Amino acid sequence: KVVAQSKTVSGPAADDFSLAAQIVRHDVTHLQCTPSMMRMIAMNDEARFALSRVKHLFLGGEALPGALVADLGKATDATVTNMYGPTETTIWSSTEPALAGDGVVNIGLPIANTQLYVLNHDLNALPPGYAGELCIGGESLAKGYLNRPDLTAEKFADNPFETGARLYRTGDKAKFLPDGNVVFMGRL
Repeated sequence: KVVAQSKTVSGPAADDFSLAAQIVRHDVTHLQCTPSMMRMIAMNDEARFALSRVKHLFLGGEALPGALVADLGKATDATVTNMYGPTETTIWSSTEPALAGDGVVNIGLPIANTQLYVLNHDLNALPPGYAGELCIGGESLAKGYLNRPDLTAEKFADNPFETGARLYRTGDKAKFLPDGNVVFMGRL
């Protein structure tokens, strides 16, 4: 007489390499991606369920809609951090704890050794509430573009606030709030 025994499966199948399976298999606690990728993840039922295991989500590379943060709050208790920064500043320049709401999540405050400036066309500082070009200074700035001195001269400027330092002109429109946080307002 042959007796079949049932096996208890405690994780994804060995040949399942979906994002949901990877989160479960590797007990992922921190996940970083773009908001559009997170939207795709949240649209998949298995991946959405797997997000409930994640503790910290870091979203950047695009504007982060507050509506996406609200939707994620239904799937996970993870903290959500908005991260802003162009490649020319070694990726991230500022962060902001993301809260659900209308519109786009603020880009927040600069990270260590980074300065954010909102400037007019002549690189003069604008007061809080006035929109201008977001410029970034600090230790993480690239030296420029390889074999592109013309583009380097256009996008990297002398920092008028620190002798011998440079700024990266992002081409992004932004403004400071009275508390020092920065609001992304689109491209110039």
